[in-house]
Amino acid sequence: MGHHQRGQLAEAETLYRKILAITPRHGDALHYAGVAALQQGRHQDAVDLIEKSLALHERNAEAHYHLGLAMAGLRRFEETASHNRRAIAIKPDYLDAHMNLGNALKALGRLEEAADCYRRIIALNPNLAAAYYNLANVLVDRCEFDAAIDSFERALAAQPNFLQARQNLATTLLTRCRFDEAIAQFRAVSAAKPDFAEALLGQALALAQKGDAKAALGIVLSRALAANPSADAKALFVECVAGLTQYSPIAGLQDHLIAAITEPWTRPRKLAGFSALVLRATDTVATIDARAAAAGENFTLSHSDLEALAGERLLLAVLENAAVVDPQLERILTAARRALLAMAAGNPGAAGDAILGFACALARQCFINEYAFDLAEGEIGRAHALCERLGAALDAAQAPLPLMIAVVAAYFPLHGLAGADRLLARPWPAAVDALLTQQLREPAQERDLRDAMPQLTPIEDDVSLKVQRQYEENPYPRWVKLAQLRKPVPFDAFLQKKMLPHAPLRPTGKATCDILVAGCGTGQQPLDLALNIAGAKILAVDLSSTSLAHAQRKTRELGIETIDYAQADILKLARLDRTFDCVVASGVLHHMANPFAAGRGLMALLRPGGLIMLSFYSKAATPHVQAARAFVAAQGFAATADGIRRARRTIMALPDGELVKEVVDTADFFSTSECRDLLFHVQEQRLTIPQIETFIDDSGFEFLGFNLTMSVAGRYIARFPQDPTLTDLDNWHAFEAENPHSFASMYDFVLRKPGGENA
Repeated sequence: MGHHQRGQLAEAETLYRKILAITPRHGDALHYAGVAALQQGRHQDAVDLIEKSLALHERNAEAHYHLGLAMAGLRRFEETASHNRRAIAIKPDYLDAHMNLGNALKALGRLEEAADCYRRIIALNPNLAAAYYNLANVLVDRCEFDAAIDSFERALAAQPNFLQARQNLATTLLTRCRFDEAIAQFRAVSAAKPDFAEALLGQALALAQKGDAKAALGIVLSRALAANPSADAKALFVECVAGLTQYSPIAGLQDHLIAAITEPWTRPRKLAGFSALVLRATDTVATIDARAAAAGENFTLSHSDLEALAGERLLLAVLENAAVVDPQLERILTAARRALLAMAAGNPGAAGDAILGFACALARQCFINEYAFDLAEGEIGRAHALCERLGAALDAAQAPLPLMIAVVAAYFPLHGLAGADRLLARPWPAAVDALLTQQLREPAQERDLRDAMPQLTPIEDDVSLKVQRQYEENPYPRWVKLAQLRKPVPFDAFLQKKMLPHAPLRPTGKATCDILVAGCGTGQQPLDLALNIAGAKILAVDLSSTSLAHAQRKTRELGIETIDYAQADILKLARLDRTFDCVVASGVLHHMANPFAAGRGLMALLRPGGLIMLSFYSKAATPHVQAARAFVAAQGFAATADGIRRARRTIMALPDGELVKEVVDTADFFSTSECRDLLFHVQEQRLTIPQIETFIDDSGFEFLGFNLTMSVAGRYIARFPQDPTLTDLDNWHAFEAENPHSFASMYDFVLRKPGGENA
């Protein structure tokens, strides 16, 4: 025992085993040898030894307690609970056994029973900080946040230097959007332990959610990313940047912004708007922009202008990874394309490496936005002439100059040019080769995938056929990269953290989760799920084989093997004779003739206790979109590439302040497929919260909550503090009437089917 008490575990275990070699049925030696094994992390050995001890002396409370610990190490929580109950039956005031019984029940999702355990400990010892702390954590899981805050504060009253309790208190205060109190607690943790990364990030997050994104960004850049560029620090950088509507210089910002776009740390599109603010503040872009505003339609760029733009690394990063979503930058880029066209037609050899790299990046941008940029009078004719010269060079087996390839690709996708595959037989500079991959190699892969795409159901419904035609012509949306910052987590944890922090969800404990993504488009959503949910097995279906081919190519590119893609009509999925743990239909059902009938069909595919994630356009949040759709229809613009370009040009020319022009502030406005989806969709409905509430009531499903930004959640909590789970739809209807832009990104919510483990 002396070795054991001094922490010399291996020596102690050796002595215990010597005793057992002489007396194999020595109960204490078996027990303490098991404890030594437990303390060295060998949980199964501990179980084997302590079970033998208990077979000799069953009424040993300590042995039951230690066996419970070993079972917990093996994640056998039912047995953990059982042995701690036996320990308590023998020794009713055994606080450690009560504590570990509570911990086991919490791990099993039996939160009310766990809370009762911790309350019994507090009754036995009102000064035990750990009991208040554990109770508070259970109350957080039950979404009883105010009670949890009180319990954390009691833990700190008993033990003021309990930093994890203070950290969790701060996090819970942040969940309740009590920003100033949360910041004070995070700062107290950081003062006591400067290297506590979670406290530093929590402080920055609270500042960002309070509305002081600049101060938050300063902390992230100067301390968090500099000290430890963790996934959490990168994610918080993205959140801070996405929340900024103005830019002022901060040391290191551009370098981190470039990394966030190119690695990436999020979908690059999410950073495109702020990147435009940063770029417009640079000397290069600000100078050119001022000249453009003064010159109007006569604006041109010089050779030195092109070289200066080529030197802006952030601009190149955006061009290659996301659609530019800023009218002023778009004006500069359309002028740059015209200047490059003139150079390629007149003196293509004048382009150095920098201008060639910029031309290739601009061509990649045009492919990403599907050639949405406006065309000046006569410009398309000159572009066609250059394209014919490139075709003639290919026919003659001549090597065209690299600039000619880049400029043609900025006006027309190379995969549509006869003979363009011959370009792949020659070596090219890296920038040109990357362009050829985007516009020749990848489209060829997608053609093969489209031809081999399985079809699960016929597509016969009139509306379905119209929607299919639109997305075959314009797959939605075209994208380049997705982020994978964190390791996948169980579905319950993903749902609680990412979507529903206020919902009282119970862990199912399932190692796998069968998910149907109904209307997967070009694959961003199923890939997000596969990258973030451990054990996810996904069937992703869509009407459009073109969209599906893009999705499957990107899935293979990322090395994901847990997604099956197929063409199908949501209206006919019942014939699959399959059920799922989760169904996802985001931004899909409002493009159907009867969204709620289609929703009921998807609900029927769920297993008991299963979840369905739905998204619908909000009528209240989008009067500008509705006005713009009416404007486009009245003007007679066609849903063609040229018609969409003309509609965009007309809308951008409208006076500021007109409701229709507000769509220019929408990211979807800046690419052909997304603008068609936004303003020209063949079938669309925008809904209200009362309509959704009626649908939910009729279905018998449980509303678990909206996926919200913290700022919206904070305003709702302040308005309706009596609704801690944020699920009262009558309140939400009143809130949206007062704050009509709250659901500008759609009503995004989760419902639960009755029955099952998570009910």
